[in-house]
Amino acid sequence: MGDHAVEFERILDYKDELLRTNAGTSCVVKLSEANEEGKPKFLSFYIYFDSLKKEWLHCRKCIGLDGCFLKGVCKGQLLVVVRKDGNNQMLPLAWAVFEKENTNTWSWFVRCIKDDLGFGEEEGLTLIANMQKGLFPAIEQVLPQSGHRRCVRHILANWAKEWRGLQRRQQF
Repeated sequence: MGDHAVEFERILDYKDELLRTNAGTSCVVKLSEANEEGKPKFLSFYIYFDSLKKEWLHCRKCIGLDGCFLKGVCKGQLLVVVRKDGNNQMLPLAWAVFEKENTNTWSWFVRCIKDDLGFGEEEGLTLIANMQKGLFPAIEQVLPQSGHRRCVRHILANWAKEWRGLQRRQQF
């Protein structure tokens, strides 16, 4: 693996190359003001390829939102929006990397998705998610007319912490 600090200095070049080679793609890089050393701090990175935007036109208006920790040299959170394609396979639509997950980062991410997909207040859109920090307040703020539900797999996993075996199955 290369020097991540040197690679980070080229993140805007990476963004420019993505936009140059993928017409219609959305890519946003947010950096803080320069510090005492004259170097900005990474805040977020969002990408939505145009080919995936076009796929959205031919699918049910049901998307899943999730996040996970990035572990390794560069820590942070990866947020993603997915949907099922015509073959019933999971297809990522857009993703973003943030330093930490909260209502502000989810709001920004959902707003980017809303703008890219041309949503209005979007009645008829269903969002499925687990209990990500700040996600449900962000959905209420950005897409108040959309339906949102919790992911059944995550509900069952949370129940498994408190109830075991037959008792859990009877509750579910």
